[in-house]
Amino acid sequence: MDDILEIMAAVACFALLANVCYAERRHTYARDALALGLLLFGAECLLGALAARATLLPEALFWLRWRLLVMALLPGCWLLFSATYARGDAAVLVRRDRALLLALGVLPTGLVLFFWSSLLQEAHPPTARHQGWLTLGPSGVALHMLLIVGSVLCLMNLERTLRTSIGTMRWRIKYMIVGLGMVLIMRCYSSSQALLYSLIDLRLTTWDALALLPGCALMHLAVRRGSLHAVDLYPSHDVLYRSLILMLAAAYLLCVGLFAEIATYLGVATWFPLQAFILLVSLLGVATILLSNRLRQQLRQFITHHFRRGAYDYRHIWSLFSEQTGTATDPPAFCRAASRLIADTLETLSVSIWLLAEDGQRLTLGGSSALSETQARQQVSTDRYLDDTARRQLCAQTAPVPVRTMAGELGAVVRQLGQPEFKQGGEYFCLALAARDELCGLLVLGDRIGGAAFTSEELELLKTIGHHVTAHLQRLRLARHLADAKKLEAFQTMSAFFVHDLKNTAATLALMLQNLPRHFDDPAFRRDAFQAIAHSTEKLNSLITRLSQFRQDLELHPHPTDLPDLARQVVAGWHTSHPATVTLALAAVPPVMVDDEQLQKVIINLLANARESSSPDAPIQLRTALRDGWVCLEVLDHGCGMSAAFMAQALFQPFQTTKPQGIGIGLFQSKLIVEAHGGRLQVQSQPGSGSTFCICLPTQEEHT
Repeated sequence: MDDILEIMAAVACFALLANVCYAERRHTYARDALALGLLLFGAECLLGALAARATLLPEALFWLRWRLLVMALLPGCWLLFSATYARGDAAVLVRRDRALLLALGVLPTGLVLFFWSSLLQEAHPPTARHQGWLTLGPSGVALHMLLIVGSVLCLMNLERTLRTSIGTMRWRIKYMIVGLGMVLIMRCYSSSQALLYSLIDLRLTTWDALALLPGCALMHLAVRRGSLHAVDLYPSHDVLYRSLILMLAAAYLLCVGLFAEIATYLGVATWFPLQAFILLVSLLGVATILLSNRLRQQLRQFITHHFRRGAYDYRHIWSLFSEQTGTATDPPAFCRAASRLIADTLETLSVSIWLLAEDGQRLTLGGSSALSETQARQQVSTDRYLDDTARRQLCAQTAPVPVRTMAGELGAVVRQLGQPEFKQGGEYFCLALAARDELCGLLVLGDRIGGAAFTSEELELLKTIGHHVTAHLQRLRLARHLADAKKLEAFQTMSAFFVHDLKNTAATLALMLQNLPRHFDDPAFRRDAFQAIAHSTEKLNSLITRLSQFRQDLELHPHPTDLPDLARQVVAGWHTSHPATVTLALAAVPPVMVDDEQLQKVIINLLANARESSSPDAPIQLRTALRDGWVCLEVLDHGCGMSAAFMAQALFQPFQTTKPQGIGIGLFQSKLIVEAHGGRLQVQSQPGSGSTFCICLPTQEEHT
């Protein structure tokens, strides 16, 4: 009987393999991994049948060792499938997890190949036939440990996929996940039993085959429901902290040992595996039922009808909307969250939000519970657009409208946006997302679970949700326009500085050219003309240099530097072109990790600001000190100073300056350079009392 069940399971695996290869001609990671996994399952069952039919112990051990070799190939194969099934970023996931995939593909196989003789040992008792228990060797124990780890990781990936799916996407994939999950859970059970007793009960191979029969049936149904690459999901990577599978696996492995000891103490150890298998199948049946959207809908309707409870808790709905959509900063992210919430709230499988493009005519997919971006581009023709008449008609509709009642060109466009997935899915509705005769987009939903009709209360709720979605989309659009306006304002401010400086320089050159024919022979005029040209050229070059520094990306090459020595070098070079009195009070300080070239720019800019804000004969002081673990370099002047309001609001902002000849870039650039070194730029100033700028840098030890 055992060998017959193994053969039946092998036939089921090969039949499903043929169905997958026929239905899925396109090669993907998920399709190829599924095909290989089914092939290995079928080969494993055939080897188990050959072992069950063997009459001599050596023959049985031979087939069982080959069966373990096939089992060693399973973890890597199914981990690849579970990580890429229904994933829109399959290639990225494979590259990211290639180390784990390679480890689970190579380690189990290496254990079997290099430690072949220590997989299985003598039978227990020695005179028993092979249908009894076989002792696990050291490599056999390690192999079953890896099999449990691989099964748990696969179940975690499948759980993430199921949690992320909604609506039609969940309807397409849930039987694949439940069917494969049943098989993997049974593998965890059989491997844990083998590890618990360091024995292999050949009846467990029969139960693995029994789990394959309903598992293959469910996976066959999933293949019929949709293509393996028809769904693009992007699950969260937060697995270890939110995985129910990981918690249940740990609890199961802990309880198995306790239950086994109790069963042995009570003398019913031989019945314990059968009882555990019955409990496992029962739990899977309950899980399959609870995943039924139809059952959940009927249960809700029963409670509403018999306990006189409202169909919806509006406070809970708005709390969910505020919580899950309030942080969305772009329309696609908001539309994805909103379509998910609407699908869950109204128990509708297909919810799509279409946004009006910038041209005011084309519609693009914002978010959907049923369509991927690729399907949306294939579904909507490029020649379909909303003209002025269609937009006015939609803006005039204040409530959801059945799609079948919409006529003309507008009806053709909307019917193209929402195509029923199910024949018994009920009515499709369209809701215009409009505010004050301005259309933002369309909300199309249908494929109601069980084909249930929308009640008047639900349509009113949908209308209210539409107002909420429209208002949020308008806020996002206004925020984008505000950001664009700020960028334009910054550009205009920068342009004003350009125009001002270029206008003055052009006026100087124009006046010189105007007087050149009359006074060309005058040596004094020629000398002044040359000086004016040199001054204009210097000013233009200075403007170009400072703007180039502002535009370039900051790239640091830090190395240990003595800050007082660097300050002396800067002052020595600065004195040659900027005559001013600079006094040095450079105390010994620990070395700092800085980019000399970049920090020199900061010191030069602070010295230049101090000179321009002070009288020509006013001294400037440069000093270093060690304060509270920070190495400080201070530049003090006795100039005009600054107000507290200007320092708080505009001092380090670009294009903000109090100097007639400045453009407000130097301090902004200096602050960026200091902060890139892990430091801070501080200032103390009062009007008429001068200013003190302090560069605070971490020491070399703190930096490392």
